[in-house]
Amino acid sequence: MNKLAWWMAPLFLGLFIDLSKVDVNDIIMPFYIVTGIMVVLGIFVYFAPLPEVKAEGEDEEEAAESSYAANKTSIFQFPHLLLGVFALFVYVGIETLPMASIIDFAKATFGDAPNLEGYSKFVTLGLVAGYIFGVIAIPRFVSQQKALISFAILGVIATLLLIYLPAKYAFFALLLASFANSLMWPAIWPLAMKDLGKFTKVGASLLVTAIVGGAVVPLIFGVIVDAVKTTEQVVVANYQTAYWVMVPCYVFILYFAISGHKIRTK
Repeated sequence: MNKLAWWMAPLFLGLFIDLSKVDVNDIIMPFYIVTGIMVVLGIFVYFAPLPEVKAEGEDEEEAAESSYAANKTSIFQFPHLLLGVFALFVYVGIETLPMASIIDFAKATFGDAPNLEGYSKFVTLGLVAGYIFGVIAIPRFVSQQKALISFAILGVIATLLLIYLPAKYAFFALLLASFANSLMWPAIWPLAMKDLGKFTKVGASLLVTAIVGGAVVPLIFGVIVDAVKTTEQVVVANYQTAYWVMVPCYVFILYFAISGHKIRTK
């Protein structure tokens, strides 16, 4: 549902905006509606009987049983966690980038064709398809670690197709990249959180801060687009060149999946 919102939100906003004559005042009412929904959800969460979840060794009296965390005095003494934070940082970046750029990519490819916002579904459909695959296949047929390795490799392949295919076919590569992105968060998270003991909640908080990658990686993408363009108008080739930023991100995630998360055992 979270990822479908990337597709549905522009359609929802379009109910209130005349796209032929956009006025910023038109967005006031839809955001009042969104605010009201958030308030109602907040009230439900406040009264919901959510249990306190604790990891093994999180309690002080149990800390000694978690041998790896027992003698640690700082969250920064867990290298596998720090690598996991960076893996999540680049993952959120490359998950957000297709969603943030696909409309501009479509405009560069097809010009001012009608209903360009419909191309946003390529990204969300890939993500949702991946989630369904995960529910069915993990861990019944494949472990989280092996899935992360496979999907990181798939992400590299999808990015290369996105870069080298003709633009009208590259949209399907964006769908494939989104499919590869779909299972990375639930695979990276447990590998990074392993054996944190009493530092579990602090470690989780540190991992959540990695979401900022969704703001940084698209910004880098935009800087590259501006750097390589030779005309005032951005063309397809400029976007495809900038998509190279995704390759090192997938490679780092692949490293974390294969050996980075095991650094605590060395």
